[in-house]
Amino acid sequence: MVCMIIVHEKDLYKTYPSEIIGGGLVAHLRHNIIDINLIQRHSSCMKRKPRKSDYLKSVGAWNEKARLVENEIFRQNDFFDPRDKVQAKYEMLRAVYVDDLKISEASRQFGYSRESFYNTADTFREQGIAGLADGKRGPKAPRKLTAKIQQFILDRIDNEPNSSGREIAELIQQELQIEIHHRSVERFIAKRLKKN
Repeated sequence: MVCMIIVHEKDLYKTYPSEIIGGGLVAHLRHNIIDINLIQRHSSCMKRKPRKSDYLKSVGAWNEKARLVENEIFRQNDFFDPRDKVQAKYEMLRAVYVDDLKISEASRQFGYSRESFYNTADTFREQGIAGLADGKRGPKAPRKLTAKIQQFILDRIDNEPNSSGREIAELIQQELQIEIHHRSVERFIAKRLKKN
């Protein structure tokens, strides 16, 4: 980041184009010597750094149970953050599958129930580490409304605009041998009408 900063030098405040190194230090070249000085930043250089907790909350990785994490690795090293749900869940799985900790003990040390451990393990197998963050619960898309069935519904609506969801569901059952609830058909039609 390059900006104008105020450097205190010999009881005078001078403004130099400088490079911020970090921690309030700057380096600038003067007479072929690099000076490193403590700076008083000009207001144009000040930016609020987003807090980690805000970011974790925004991506569904905030661990509400952070105070319950008792695993020794989280106490010994600042790299391990009990507020990071993804990291805590991953380390819980690793403690069982790599370090051979019993599931009940790992669950307790990381503030989760045995049932939560098994759910976490299943999610990790299916979705990888990204699945350990909170996401929308439940199905992500209609399971039975495949592209073929959606096209069938759209064709039926084009040919018979007054067809009810119940009638279309019955036709799907008769012609495609797939049982679909009429409310699923009605929700699909309503979404399509909303888009158009």
